[in-house]
Amino acid sequence: MPNFLQDEFEMNMRLLGARSLKEIVPAMLDTSSIKSHHVSVPEDRLYNLNCAIRFYLPVLSRMLTFFFYRPSTAHGGFEER
Repeated sequence: MPNFLQDEFEMNMRLLGARSLKEIVPAMLDTSSIKSHHVSVPEDRLYNLNCAIRFYLPVLSRMLTFFFYRPSTAHGGFEER
C-alpha cells in the first residue's frame, strides 16, 4: 500500500479509537449521508489535450495540404502554390 494511504488509514483509525482492524465495527462508521455525498472530479487536461490533438491534427494536416499545395497534372504529384 502506498505510504500516504497507509498514513491516512492509520490516522482515521486513531480518530476512531481503534488500535487494529479487528476493533473497527460498523457502529463506528457514519454512512448516513453517503447517498447525497458529491465530490467534484477535477478536469483531466492532459487527456483532453491528447484527444484534441489526435482529432484536430489530421484535420489541420488536410487543411494545410489543401491551402498550400495544389494538384499538378504535369508530374502526377503536388506542387507548392
